[in-house]
Amino acid sequence: ERLSPSQLLGVVLIIAGSVALTYS
Repeated sequence: ERLSPSQLLGVVLIIAGSVALTYS
């Protein structure tokens, strides 16, 4: 199944936020 662009954007933001918190 394919993610819609909006869902994909949400996943990317969550991952980016997690990485930022981990390495801050």
